[in-house]
Amino acid sequence: WPESALVAVSSARLGSYKIDCTDDDRSRLYALTGAFQATVRDTTDVYYQRMRKHVYVTPKSFLSLIEFYQALYGVKYEEINVQERSVNVGLQKLKEASDQVQKLKVVIKEKAEVMKVEEKKTNIMLEKVTVEKAKADKKAEYVNAQKADCMAEADKIGEEKAAAQVELDRAMPFLHEAKEACNSITKKDIGDLKVNRKPANIIRYVFDGLQLLMQKQVVPVKPVQVEIAKVSVSFIQDSFEEFSILELGKMSFLPDLLTFAAKDKDTINDETVELLEPYLRYDENPAKHWGPWEHKVCEPGIAEKASGAAKGLCLFVAAMVQYQGAAKIVQPKLAALKLAEASLSKAMAQLNAAEAELAKVMEEVAELDRELAKAQATMKELQDSAQALQDKADSANKLLSGLSGENARWTEDSKNFALRRKRLVGDVACVCAFVVYCGPFNAEFRDKLYAEFLADTQKRQVPGHAKVEQVSFLIDKGTMGEWALQGLPSDELSIQNAIMVTRSSRYPLMIDPQGQANRWIKKREQPRISQNPGMCITTLSSKNLKDQIEFTMGEGLCLLIENVENEVDPMLDPVLGKEIIKKGKNLYINVSDQNMDYKEKFSLYMTSRLPNPHFSPELSAKCTVIDFTVTMKGLEQQLLGRLISMEQKSLEETLAALEEDVTNNTKALQMLDKQLLDRLVNSQGDLTEDKELMEVLANTKAKSKEVAGKLQEADERKVEINEKREMFRPVATRGSIMYFNMVDMTNVVNPITAQPSGWMYNCSLLQFQEQFDISIRNSDKAQPTAKRVEKILHFLTYQVYRYTNRGLFERDKMMFKLMVTMKIMVSAGQLTGADTAVFLKAGSSLDIKAERSNPFKWLSDKIWLNVLQLSRHTFGTDQVLFYREVVDQIQRNEAAWRRWFDENEPESCPVPDYEDRLIMDRTLGPFFRLCLVRFLREDRTGVACSQFIEAQLDSRFSAPVTDAIHDIYEESTSRKPVLYLLTAGSDPTFSIDELAKKKKKYPTDKVSMGEGQEKVAREKNNNAFLTGGWVILQNSHLGIGYMNELEDVILKTREIDEDFRLWITCEITSRFPIGLLQICIKVTLEPPAGLKAGIARTYSTMVTQELLDQIDHEKWRTLVYTQSFLHSVVQERRKFGPIGWCVPYEYNNSDLDACLQFLQKHVGVTVLVNLPVSWITVQYMVAEAQYGGRITDDLDRELFNTYTAKWFKDDIFKPTFNFNDYQSDYNYKIPEGFEIGQFRDAIDTLPAVDSPMIFGLHTNADLTYRLKEASEMIATIIETQPKDTGGSGGKSMDEIVKDQCLDLLSKMPDDFVEEIFRATITKLKGPPGTSDKGFSAPLNIFLFQELQRLQNIISIVRGNLKSIAMAIDGTVVMTTDLLSDLAAIFDARVPARWTNDASGAEISWLMPNLGGWFTGLTDRQVMLNTWLENGRAVMRSYWLTGFTNAQGFLTGMRQEVTRQHKKDQWALDDVTSHTEILQVDNERLKDVPEEGQNIHGLFIEGGRWDREARRLEESEPKKLFMAMPAIYVTATTGKDLKAKNIDHGPHGPYNTAVYKYPKRNDRYLIFRLLLKTELHPYHWKLRGVCLIAQTE
Repeated sequence: WPESALVAVSSARLGSYKIDCTDDDRSRLYALTGAFQATVRDTTDVYYQRMRKHVYVTPKSFLSLIEFYQALYGVKYEEINVQERSVNVGLQKLKEASDQVQKLKVVIKEKAEVMKVEEKKTNIMLEKVTVEKAKADKKAEYVNAQKADCMAEADKIGEEKAAAQVELDRAMPFLHEAKEACNSITKKDIGDLKVNRKPANIIRYVFDGLQLLMQKQVVPVKPVQVEIAKVSVSFIQDSFEEFSILELGKMSFLPDLLTFAAKDKDTINDETVELLEPYLRYDENPAKHWGPWEHKVCEPGIAEKASGAAKGLCLFVAAMVQYQGAAKIVQPKLAALKLAEASLSKAMAQLNAAEAELAKVMEEVAELDRELAKAQATMKELQDSAQALQDKADSANKLLSGLSGENARWTEDSKNFALRRKRLVGDVACVCAFVVYCGPFNAEFRDKLYAEFLADTQKRQVPGHAKVEQVSFLIDKGTMGEWALQGLPSDELSIQNAIMVTRSSRYPLMIDPQGQANRWIKKREQPRISQNPGMCITTLSSKNLKDQIEFTMGEGLCLLIENVENEVDPMLDPVLGKEIIKKGKNLYINVSDQNMDYKEKFSLYMTSRLPNPHFSPELSAKCTVIDFTVTMKGLEQQLLGRLISMEQKSLEETLAALEEDVTNNTKALQMLDKQLLDRLVNSQGDLTEDKELMEVLANTKAKSKEVAGKLQEADERKVEINEKREMFRPVATRGSIMYFNMVDMTNVVNPITAQPSGWMYNCSLLQFQEQFDISIRNSDKAQPTAKRVEKILHFLTYQVYRYTNRGLFERDKMMFKLMVTMKIMVSAGQLTGADTAVFLKAGSSLDIKAERSNPFKWLSDKIWLNVLQLSRHTFGTDQVLFYREVVDQIQRNEAAWRRWFDENEPESCPVPDYEDRLIMDRTLGPFFRLCLVRFLREDRTGVACSQFIEAQLDSRFSAPVTDAIHDIYEESTSRKPVLYLLTAGSDPTFSIDELAKKKKKYPTDKVSMGEGQEKVAREKNNNAFLTGGWVILQNSHLGIGYMNELEDVILKTREIDEDFRLWITCEITSRFPIGLLQICIKVTLEPPAGLKAGIARTYSTMVTQELLDQIDHEKWRTLVYTQSFLHSVVQERRKFGPIGWCVPYEYNNSDLDACLQFLQKHVGVTVLVNLPVSWITVQYMVAEAQYGGRITDDLDRELFNTYTAKWFKDDIFKPTFNFNDYQSDYNYKIPEGFEIGQFRDAIDTLPAVDSPMIFGLHTNADLTYRLKEASEMIATIIETQPKDTGGSGGKSMDEIVKDQCLDLLSKMPDDFVEEIFRATITKLKGPPGTSDKGFSAPLNIFLFQELQRLQNIISIVRGNLKSIAMAIDGTVVMTTDLLSDLAAIFDARVPARWTNDASGAEISWLMPNLGGWFTGLTDRQVMLNTWLENGRAVMRSYWLTGFTNAQGFLTGMRQEVTRQHKKDQWALDDVTSHTEILQVDNERLKDVPEEGQNIHGLFIEGGRWDREARRLEESEPKKLFMAMPAIYVTATTGKDLKAKNIDHGPHGPYNTAVYKYPKRNDRYLIFRLLLKTELHPYHWKLRGVCLIAQTE
């Protein structure tokens, strides 16, 4: 939607929504929401260009923003209102309390005056009472003496009574217990029993007990099977139905029981008790207990379970029986008690008389005491009243003092509520936009977007704060602490992610390559997941997905869908869209035409393990995409905790416990603060009168202070703990660096084949953590901590290097080590991003025309620009201009620098003028040396990198390493397969089988994957799971379907024999499942490089003794070896790039096998019947039919024919034959012998390192090979890295590119106006001797076309540079294409639109760097403008490279020469091009030729043109390209050419190709010309000699 439509939607949706703002502010808000979406939409393009990650914003995203705004604004608005009301009421209460305290002070003062008067009265009364009391005491003394005598007699009688009572008391409890048991029975209980048709057996037997107790009728004894408490035994038949139920039915049932207990209890006799014995008997000793159950039949506890009444009745029966037992003993003593009571009554009568006398006396004393007490009470009342007032005042003062902080804070808050409410409009908009839009972005872009949201809010004058902390705005510290305890990393990005997960209105889809979100969700949702884990956790491929959705939605549980890739099942669409249907009180969602119950508590989570999934816009609209990818700092913090838990477990446990306490205390503090305000607000009446409230407020405040103190103490302890933890941080930092370098390798693309080899390098965080743990466990222990940290660092770096290195292809290993080393230095603050950028880009961004001229002939222009860039760069954080004077130094000491430059190994030689400084600087010295070598001798970059890595890390990192299959096996497990990454010609099967033999697992089960093999593989694996066998899945890239299910099979199969091993071989494919990659041990398998390795491989796999014995003739064995040697040569020649083969063909064993079969048949029909070998036939079959079937380029075909012509001839049968036709320490001979062992022994003597000359190439080809390696490595590093600033002076990427754009625009040549140059060309003359003029002359037409093309390029470049600059300024939209162009300029590369049109067709010239391309633009403009303004009269020579259509120039020239020979009746079809190499450069040419043209600008590669001898010679050392002199090109007929009898040497001319670029193919072939040579043309063909129009 356009922004205007977004604003319209916003106004429609929010128009009726209540927002506390003016109409103008509301309009600005509508515009702001639309601007937010537009900002994010533009940022997605930048994000893709920088991070290569797709993000989409859709109209649904905008609607989610509006919905979230409405929800959040309402909540926040009400929150402020509630706070305001509470704070204002609280402040009012505190003010009232303060006023009341002042009033109390006045009252207290008045009370003090009254107390003085009352105190005087009380003292007078006290004196009177004291006198009267003394008289009464004398009287009381006399009476007390008489009382003592009476009491002595009473005590004696009382003792006798007590003795009798003791015996009685022993029996009475049983009677009381019986009565209590009856009283416990309610009418409801009896009613329940009456309606219970089938009472429990224990109830029946309780009633039998009642019948027997009350001596009523029961049924005769009869044994029956009875179950009580789930135990069934044989017992007496109950009488419930026959008799008990009748008793129960009586209305007087309970009263009868109580009457029995009161009146008839003594009728219970021993016989009754004996009959009740089976129901009540129980002995804890099993031997003595003869009852049928392990408890009494009438056990109250069991009876209670059946009925409350049953328990009471049960207790009644038991108590009455016990009463009878005790009553038998107490009856005789009751009679004695009656006699004792009569005696006591007489004694008490005497005592009462004495006491009456005493009471009279004491009443007199008491009256006096009352008078005294009354006086004292009056005084006490006054004192208490005064004290209460004082306590009340003190308490209120104390409270007010304690709440002074809150009072101040609340007072300040009360002033801001109105402003906060007003600014809530913009604040909520910014925060909502952050939650809705920022999830898919990384931390950098989130911050950038949020800053833009805030700035735009201020710019549009929408009410809002300049800064709003989005985290604290949405959640509190307590919640953050809870998340941390649930396993969420504590870095800001993770907290933001958690907010988006919990607060977003859409269900979250989390990009989770490290599994952090997955683990957090599982722990957070543990209570719900634990209810049914099988239904709550699933994948999209699950067969039960529909059932799982239905179950979790219906039960209000959560559903976690793992391993989502780029799309989700459409079945989920209604769930994702929350398409809720309401029917009555029930909610439903229609899924797959089925209405499923929906509960609002249901939660859906989705996670993806892909590091960079491409979710469609539709899916992005339905979900909230959240990037949970771990950050470097976040991972560092996690690794630090992991390290400490292993090194100092108690320290980490203390920290964890402390953080848990902090979380709990923080939440408690928040709760206490809230309670404090709530209690204050909700209090009624006078605050000073509510003593309880005062105490509660005081206690709450005290607790609050206590918790705050604990938090402060915790902070201090955390500082102490963190100081100890920080000592180990370097290890965590290094671990984080190593992991992210492993991740960076996943972006690698093969620079030649464009295969996504990086995909196969995918590894999980768990795999890395395993290596991290190994490093900590296995590194040497040491003290102090610093020493231990150093040991772990060294071990960790090497361990992860070896682990990763094992799974990298050879071409990527150096790159990984270099990236690790540089990032370690950047992290340590030794290098900056600008340093690494200058190392990668060198001087490629400089324009040779804009710089001072190159004074050194021995330095190419490219190297000269590199030197200039080197002299200007400031290294390190200290910004040292280390090479500032390098240009002057080279000029002053040119000879020494030239010698260093010409050294075979300059990286190991002292650097003139700088060696001492390089040695002295131990930190950056190795990097300075590396940069110098990379800038001046790029071909030695690889070796220099190796030395740099060794200097910075360790010599182990540059030493050759091999990973034995036994070690790989030891590391593998039954659930950890081994994945071999294959290249052509590699196969680990033999090695695996050899190991299997040693481990007694041979034969292994092998499955070659392909169509129909998945079932076989499945069966083999299932069998091996049980037997512990070994399975090899070969060529698994052909069975991706089975690979997709293999991860689940391995991880979820419950029982797998520990001896089981799975070996997988696979070629590079981006379809290989990431989950399987992340559990496999990855091992790359590449065939050994070199001729020796290649021939040895052939003689160990293809050539066998059986093959040699098939024809018993030495010529057969010679041909086999020759063919094998040729096979290795043509394969190894590929490494030299275009000078080796124009197209790098994949020659393989099938080609060799076909040739060997042909040779076998041919020898059989020639040599064996004494006929000579038909070499023409052999050469044709090998070069044209077998290998030639792959060859697509004519020059490659000529090259292959040259090899066969040299090596397939009779000379190979001579003992003196050598494959090398040059002098060498080693001669490549054909071995002699009959046994294959003899051939293998001879192969073992071959040199390990091949000279380029054995391939027919010059030794300079090795330089070409090294340059190719270095440039590919650097290009790959540039491509894999995010587009960061890499600049100096703190400039951003945009600022750097804008400066470059403006600089280039200032240097842009003027436009060619077609009307003007068309008119000018009309006036130009044609070739001499013709009447052609203007557009009648072919070359004039060619000039017109070239001007059109160049003007098109100038227009494109000028417009593009302006657009980029404006897009950076924000005046035009930054499109994806502009972003791509911006990134290219930043990398000093040429934007694609400058060289190719939309169809991919080339429209200009190709150059690897921007500076060189722009120089070419200005040079071309100068040449064409000179030709246009001055005509061909001044064009003594033409710069062939400067033409976009060089073939067109040559065609035009031939047409003109043909017209000049019109009199000779030349026809265009009959003429051919003829060239002559002149002896001078174009600058020294004096005249324009009468016919034909001079051209210049060509270079020769693979050889050298001797200008004096005018012939082809060998290249000079280290000079890959040599400039050719001017070349005269004309047209002639074959007859005239033959008549000239040109001397091309004894073997004829070398017909060389002229290419536009060093990359040779038919597309870039311009023409061919003949060169004189004293050597056979075959020699130069093998040398790869050709001419090229530009060297880059």
